[in-house]
Amino acid sequence: MRDNTIDLAKGIAILFVYLGHSIIYHPIELANTYEWCHLLERTIASFNMPLFFLISGYLFSLSKKSNGMMIKDKVMRLVIPYFFTMLIVVASKMALPSSMSYSDGAGSLVPMLKNWMLSGGERWFVYVLFFVFMIAIPLRKIIAKKTITIGLIVALTVVYFLKVLPSFMLINDIGKFLIYFLIGYLLNGKYEKVKKCKNWGGYCLFVILNCIMIKWLCNWEFIFRFVLPFTGSLAVVMLACDISKLKSDNVIVRYVSYLGKYSLQFYLFTFAYPIIRVVIVSKLGITDPLAVVSLVFILQLIVTTCVVEVLRRIKFMEIPCGF
Repeated sequence: MRDNTIDLAKGIAILFVYLGHSIIYHPIELANTYEWCHLLERTIASFNMPLFFLISGYLFSLSKKSNGMMIKDKVMRLVIPYFFTMLIVVASKMALPSSMSYSDGAGSLVPMLKNWMLSGGERWFVYVLFFVFMIAIPLRKIIAKKTITIGLIVALTVVYFLKVLPSFMLINDIGKFLIYFLIGYLLNGKYEKVKKCKNWGGYCLFVILNCIMIKWLCNWEFIFRFVLPFTGSLAVVMLACDISKLKSDNVIVRYVSYLGKYSLQFYLFTFAYPIIRVVIVSKLGITDPLAVVSLVFILQLIVTTCVVEVLRRIKFMEIPCGF
């Protein structure tokens, strides 16, 4: 049976993704100009992407599919949508002027293709997640033993801090996020206990560590990489549990759950960000950071929701869009 708190947690995480992108996207790097934008971006970065890998690892632990079926599923659900959306990104960058693209490097085909194939491009999360699965799936019988999994987590953590893994094809990032994935895998059988944790405790830790103290803690790499991701993730799970207690027909419950159900598509279909930012900043002359962040966040959510609603009703778009 589908656990609605998982969808709600993914939905909350997607909202943070959109909020973070509303701060950092071209043509104005608000995080480099305004202190509160920088701190908000650091708070989001402290837990949001690790949370997705924690959830992915937990769901992986519940899967009963064979290795072959699971590999096929990941190719269909991740690889094909990745190539499809990256083709759209590259085509958009080639067609649009640099002022309306994701970065100043728009229009140069070879560098874009190189970035796409070797670094994941703008959809690096899907790129990394696929390779994490390709490592984890063949090791299912091995990581089923808790002591071995813990040993792998410790070893990967040491390797990360020794900085011996290359950045080529994001191998270093794959190793780093595999740590969160394996920790999520260990939650099998323990997630119900996590959901029963005292909410005020999880919220307090998040506010103190991920928000109030983020300016200082983000400079301590171990804390930023291996403490804050878990205090932030715990707070999101607590919030998901609180939201799940509302009536099922509540508009907030329904929309956040909807975001979680189609979290992959909401991550993939963020094409309108640069255009929205340029229109707001350059065409309408709105430069107040709070107004820019709020408008970009809301408008991109509206645009992507419309795109998802249209595409999920078109049968032949089911595979390329990962539905």
